[in-house]
Order: sequence, then C-alpha cells, then structure tokens
Amino acid sequence: MTKPKFERDETIDRVFFGKAGIFSFLVIVGGILYLLYDLYVQ
Repeated sequence: MTKPKFERDETIDRVFFGKAGIFSFLVIVGGILYLLYDLYVQ
C-alpha cells in the first residue's frame, strides 16, 4: 500500500526538483557572476 504513494511522491519530487533545480542553478550562477563583477569593478 505504501508503494504507489512512494511512486507518486517520487514523481512529484522529480518534477518539483527539476524546475526548482534549474531555477536555483540560475540564481546561484547569477549570484556568483554578480559577486565576481562587483569585485572586478571595485
């Protein structure tokens, strides 16, 4: 009875982490580039 629930949760997690992973990756890369640019300008 727990197996279908696990599969459903796994699918939801995959979709959620797929979108959140891309977004967080862009945020992290953007933040690093911004910090490097800020240090370079100073």
